[in-house]
Amino acid sequence: MVSTDRPTWRMRLLDLKAWGFYFFPHHWLSAATHWLSRIEIPAAKNLLIRSFVSFFGLRMQDAEIEDPEAYPTLNALFVRTLKPDVRPWPEDPGVLAAPCDSRVSQFGQIEDGRIIQAKGQTFTVNELLGGTHPEFAQGRFATLYLSPDDCHRVYMPADGRLVEMRHVPGRQFTVASYAVERIPRLYARNERVASLFEDPDGIPFAVVMVGAVNVASIEMSWCGTVTPRRQSISRWQYNADTPSVELRRGDELGCFHLGSTVVLLSGHQGYQWDPGVETGQAMVYGQSLLLPEGETDDTHEPPQDGAE
Repeated sequence: MVSTDRPTWRMRLLDLKAWGFYFFPHHWLSAATHWLSRIEIPAAKNLLIRSFVSFFGLRMQDAEIEDPEAYPTLNALFVRTLKPDVRPWPEDPGVLAAPCDSRVSQFGQIEDGRIIQAKGQTFTVNELLGGTHPEFAQGRFATLYLSPDDCHRVYMPADGRLVEMRHVPGRQFTVASYAVERIPRLYARNERVASLFEDPDGIPFAVVMVGAVNVASIEMSWCGTVTPRRQSISRWQYNADTPSVELRRGDELGCFHLGSTVVLLSGHQGYQWDPGVETGQAMVYGQSLLLPEGETDDTHEPPQDGAE
């Protein structure tokens, strides 16, 4: 009887935690985190940095600057850049690669414009992107969760021309697994920045950077921090009348100032998932996600704990 009751009580506790986030002061806490992560007083910021590195076990040997205390703030540590040789990219230019260090939360087919959030939970592409997008009625998606120890820079999964960027205001629910399983349409309700691209063949894909509790801001490589104060969707179109933004696979797309989740949408047909992609699998940016059908890829595996 005891062993039967434990999961029930654990589930009830997680239900209560998720329910409590409806009343949580998300934006106030994110503002406090923004201030705390930018403290430059050496003694204070070094204490924060040492605690962060120790608690989350950061792999500083991969960073361009390996000494944690050499970073001027905790935020600077969080958005650290890695050595270029620790994240090789696939040789085949047709491969769509993981845009960030992360863990695969969900991946699969977009069915009639709907995406799986978790077991029993779905949301629509149109809700996520804040507009009508028949080009993504079918296709593929991958939801990638960035944990605190991950590099929080996001890179281009393929060559692309930026068509439109959108900021969609919203909540800042936690993206922890217990909340994702319990809060309906969570990714489509949180604040987010969606970047819509076309590859050189005109095939659409999108990279959506989803905010969460403690995410102080989202920064894009072509325009800086995206912080519109309006409570409606903000759109920036990139066409013949505006400066062109064209990025190559592996170019930096943006970064989270403290982290969250990336949702990748692909309209590419005739592609297959790399055999190494599994739900719960740790990935690193540059690792193969989608391959042209009939091809295989032997790019690097995620680093193992303690690996050099």
